[in-house]
Amino acid sequence: SASVPHPGADPNDLALHSDGQDIQDAVNGNEIELYMGSKDIAIPQSIAYQADQQGNITPLLWSPTYSDQGNGDVKLHFGTYDPNQELIILFGKPETESNGARSHAVVPPHYMSYFGGSGQDEIRAVTTDDVGNTYIAGMTFTVDLPLIGTFNQIGKLQEDGFIVRFNSNFVMDWGIYNASQQREWINDLSWTSFDDRLYFVGTHDEFGLQSNLPTINPSGPNYFSDLVTGKTAIFGYVEAQTGNLKLQTILGSELTSGTSIDADPVTGEFVIAGNTRKLSGQNCSGITQYNTLPICNNTAGGTTSYFQQTNGVLAGVGNSNSEEGWFAIFNPNASLRICSFFGGGSHDAILDVAMDPLNQRIYLVGTTSSEAPSPTDYCSAANTGSFPLCNSIGNGAFFRPELNAVSPMSSLMPDGFVAGMSYNAELDWCTYLG
Repeated sequence: SASVPHPGADPNDLALHSDGQDIQDAVNGNEIELYMGSKDIAIPQSIAYQADQQGNITPLLWSPTYSDQGNGDVKLHFGTYDPNQELIILFGKPETESNGARSHAVVPPHYMSYFGGSGQDEIRAVTTDDVGNTYIAGMTFTVDLPLIGTFNQIGKLQEDGFIVRFNSNFVMDWGIYNASQQREWINDLSWTSFDDRLYFVGTHDEFGLQSNLPTINPSGPNYFSDLVTGKTAIFGYVEAQTGNLKLQTILGSELTSGTSIDADPVTGEFVIAGNTRKLSGQNCSGITQYNTLPICNNTAGGTTSYFQQTNGVLAGVGNSNSEEGWFAIFNPNASLRICSFFGGGSHDAILDVAMDPLNQRIYLVGTTSSEAPSPTDYCSAANTGSFPLCNSIGNGAFFRPELNAVSPMSSLMPDGFVAGMSYNAELDWCTYLG
């Protein structure tokens, strides 16, 4: 947390007050210790810095100190500073020394700024590359974001996606809208050294109307249908150096979202994941059937799919509040290798995905209200509607062998899960975690 005396204010009027403690002590003026029975709460030494109207930060060579005034009151003492600029006093989590001991200092910010325009703005993703550039992305209602670049510089007065790059000195190199006449959100980013690509994944919502979302895929198929009339996942990549859009396509069907993406820096393969309420088609070459996901596997040796269907009906889509997780693995040219549902007979959601290039493995994490089979040997992912709980690599051990939520209201009480598989989507480890 922070306190911000504005120009003209007297920071000496600031004080901290605590109630409920048995003993309070300002340790050497650098830390406040609150003792409550067997509990010890430490408030570390704060830091101070200044910022001008442009957001430029000026570090100060001193830190505020504390003195105990009794009755739960603590006074702060300050050094010299420019009274014409805001003074920011930051209270935060202490640093940890290399030996695990707690330091008496708060990590100072190297850079901090608002980013947005005249409307509502949300930053939903951040990543970096190997030379110190920082990339952010999200959603905005703003048509006047301070963007620079060559692609799609006009917001559409809807919820528009955006992507921005800052260099290592936090100066904007480029920034783009990813916008149509309808709604877009960018939910995750992944930079890879393979061709210096910045991958993104998000959600596009057409409201039942035609949009002009730019779909580009020069070397592979488009997995989209102009008939889509609701939320669909979108993914693609831009040149990290320029921000020029090189790939964008819609994947899936109505009521499908894209939540996470990761890429292999060596092979250029990438994986995306999300959630859906729709059924499947069987086509890795692009969607030909309206309102379906292309559930398929073009990889020799890989399990056909981990989709949970019962008599052809998606088991996790029994009501309007249930979703099923899904993931898809692509070659560098965006040709689809594998796309599969992942979940069981109740609500399932994949929240994040990661690729491990060293061991060529993929990991999924999320939440589920689906029950597992008994016994828990379900790496083969048969179409029973059960959650694929299994472990073929860890001596049969699980963090959690059964779902915690076992009542008829279990769909309201999900547990976490984590799953691991090969690049061929051969599941060999999946467990509840919660």
